[in-house]
Amino acid sequence: MKAHFVTGASGFLGRHLVQALLLRGDRVIILLREGKDGIGASEKLRKIFPDAPERLTCRVGDITEKDLGLSEKDCKEIAALHPELWHLAADLSFDTRDQAGIFRTNVEGTKNVVRFANEHAVRFWHMSTAYVQGKPHGVIKEDGLTPSPIFRNHYEETKYKAEDVVRNEAKIPFLVLRPSIVLGDAYREKALGCAFGYYRYLHIIHRFRAWIVRILRAGRVGCLLFRLLGTREYTEVATNETTLSIPWLFLPEPHHGKVNVVPVSYVVNAVLSLLERNHAPGTTLHLVHDNPPTYKFLLDVLLSDLRIRGVHHLPVPIKVFTAGFRFLHALVPPVRVYSRSALWYVPYIDDVYSFETTQSRRAGIPPPPKITKEYMSRVNISAIETIGGG
Repeated sequence: MKAHFVTGASGFLGRHLVQALLLRGDRVIILLREGKDGIGASEKLRKIFPDAPERLTCRVGDITEKDLGLSEKDCKEIAALHPELWHLAADLSFDTRDQAGIFRTNVEGTKNVVRFANEHAVRFWHMSTAYVQGKPHGVIKEDGLTPSPIFRNHYEETKYKAEDVVRNEAKIPFLVLRPSIVLGDAYREKALGCAFGYYRYLHIIHRFRAWIVRILRAGRVGCLLFRLLGTREYTEVATNETTLSIPWLFLPEPHHGKVNVVPVSYVVNAVLSLLERNHAPGTTLHLVHDNPPTYKFLLDVLLSDLRIRGVHHLPVPIKVFTAGFRFLHALVPPVRVYSRSALWYVPYIDDVYSFETTQSRRAGIPPPPKITKEYMSRVNISAIETIGGG
């Protein structure tokens, strides 16, 4: 039975990883901060993993502190287990208003975790991102970091610096894992308030739909205007579900835009397969899709799952696509909190990414499965039901 020490276990990927390690029969210790709402670490542990066995325990700490804020007694107990250390904790925000906080978590925090691992662990697993190299120029290599990259946001820059910390300061065997955009069934907090990635776009369209429905049902001037434009709410006979038709809506989409998404199960299974064998230390592995779905495909499935009909696609250059989001931001107040941050993700839709996967295939990691309509519908419907239907 192996032992594992995990940071970021309360996050989306962290929860799935911890559950998978427990299913192996291994012992897992997770690092948790005291909740801001007064919830203690033990109670927080039970809330995140309600059916967890006794092999799962937690320690109260913080990666931004020396020794992760752990007592000398805790450090000795962890070291005695000779654990694998998984570093998943990160600040995923692109918000420019808290650059110091993002740097403190992603760079200084990684320094502290690496130093802790050097003294108390047998191997270090660093969860980075496939977008760590900034704006793409040609094929993005797995080994090493591109000198003088062009970053689109502070998150990319801090993850780049965090990788550099791992490569220069780790004294034990380590692996760097670079997943692209990870999808799966969202736990309640992620579905309700996620400010990151795909779920942000789902929120925008869900809120937009709800806004139109409220206006139609209010029966005022706005209702008359929408109805004159052909907007209607009706019940589909075959499914008995309420559907919204918006024939005047033209949604811009970037020419040939693709979104590199991978299932969370693929990422977890990949790292578990690496755990079974001593893969070459110091290796960087891209966990990305070789044939990612188009933005249009993802949007079509989402509109269908939200029961929105009659929408027209309008292929446009990236500047027009971005302008469309800005127009939506100004036009529809209910989505402003979401559309502002959605603009931060436009480069991951429009820029053309080509990722090397030589090391991943050499390590025995197969390509991810095709992103099908059925899979995306499961992801969408799970999130939609969590945030209150449509």
